[in-house]
Amino acid sequence: MLNLQEKYDQETKGKLCRVGLVAGMIGTSIGRSQADVIKMESFEMKSDAETYTDPMDPAIDHFLVNQPGQALVVHAGWSAWYRNTRNGVGLTDGDVFGVGQNGPTAWADGQQGYRINDTDGAIDLLFDPVDKANTVHLSLYITDSMWEEDDVIQILWGTHTILDTSGLDIDDLNLEGRWLELTTTSSQFEALQITVETNANDEGVFIDHIRWSQTVPSPGALAVLGLGAARSRRRK
Repeated sequence: MLNLQEKYDQETKGKLCRVGLVAGMIGTSIGRSQADVIKMESFEMKSDAETYTDPMDPAIDHFLVNQPGQALVVHAGWSAWYRNTRNGVGLTDGDVFGVGQNGPTAWADGQQGYRINDTDGAIDLLFDPVDKANTVHLSLYITDSMWEEDDVIQILWGTHTILDTSGLDIDDLNLEGRWLELTTTSSQFEALQITVETNANDEGVFIDHIRWSQTVPSPGALAVLGLGAARSRRRK
């Protein structure tokens, strides 16, 4: 029978393996395909300030709305949904949130990005599907902080999970303090969703340089697919 420490170690290794497998699949998909970029979002539009204060009741789930003289939080092609998961103040206390310049030392592309910081609840950043785009690439920066296990960073592309830290300590995943380049491919165009749940002003996630593209197999991959189809026909 496993003692508690051994059981914990095995469970932790299993969780880390799941994160590693996702990263591995992301990495291998790049070299096997060619992609034509259909749309790009680097959040370089005008934003009136660096902070955002939500005037809505934090006890009730709701869409965020742009406020005069504050950081831009929604725009054509994407929206933001707040969920009360902590019975806290949400974004009503004013936070570095939405489109702005304050963030990492340098942005992945341009001078601005989208900041999700000290949410005191969960924020779902929702992007509209882009027609014919079956692949998404994005740059993600996670601040080097003292994250807790109930903090969550989740990135979904339709039913595909790009990253999910649920039940894990982000500090143990070697994801902090640098730009991460993430991508995945589907058989059809999907909707991108980025979810962040945190409760401290030094726990932040920065998003930049999102690219939607149509991916087709490279010539080598096409040859392999053709060979596989030929073998399949011969077996019939």
